[in-house]
Amino acid sequence: MREKLIALSMVKKGDWSEIHRFLRKDRKLSSIDDAVACQLVDQLKYEAVTIFDQSYPDAWKEMSKPPFVVYLNGSSQLLRQNIIAIIGGKLASETTKQSVRFLLGKLPNDVCVMTGLERGVEVYSSEYAKRKIACLASGFLADELYQQHRGYAKFTEADLLISELPPTAKFDLQAYYRAYHLLAELSQVVCVFELASFDLRVKYLNYLAEVGKSMVVLPDKKTKHTAGGLGLINLGAKCLLQPSDVLALL
Repeated sequence: MREKLIALSMVKKGDWSEIHRFLRKDRKLSSIDDAVACQLVDQLKYEAVTIFDQSYPDAWKEMSKPPFVVYLNGSSQLLRQNIIAIIGGKLASETTKQSVRFLLGKLPNDVCVMTGLERGVEVYSSEYAKRKIACLASGFLADELYQQHRGYAKFTEADLLISELPPTAKFDLQAYYRAYHLLAELSQVVCVFELASFDLRVKYLNYLAEVGKSMVVLPDKKTKHTAGGLGLINLGAKCLLQPSDVLALL
């Protein structure tokens, strides 16, 4: 069954809606040939974790739309480590950069930093994170868009790359927002830096703050790109004052 699910994910290019639509019509995947499924999986050069596997994180099972298959490149054991997510704006002020460096420098070695590799705060954090996980919105073999970001080369050294898209799938905007759902749910603490209110990722972060997700926010008062973070604080997120605020939530 898991091989068929992986094969379905590859055929549907990781599109959650398409996979779900197929499963509603054929819950046992009886229309997928066993031999064809096994052949596709055998050709896969990366590890795949399905919702049927014991190693599948419990945090994803609690999502309203959990991923059916997630592809991994690196150490899958990190899925069970303490993880903080860093979600930030596409611009990073000097104040924000100093705060990121200070926070990451105080984290224990066994804490992983997870981002969606958005340019700005997130790519910048890759230079200082001790253990790194990146959640991509493209397949591992089709990451041209990410390669344009300054600092991307640093994150290719990540201990673990995660994608809901199979290796050859190109960047997809829907998968981009899904990637932030996955990383936010997988992390124990979400750290938000300098996020504008018009950033479309704010909607999901608002939801997480409302349901009580552990979240700390550092808006930068010297720029206008702070309203998204301030709104999260109004919904219950904590204002980040010092690294111990994050450590206390792990």
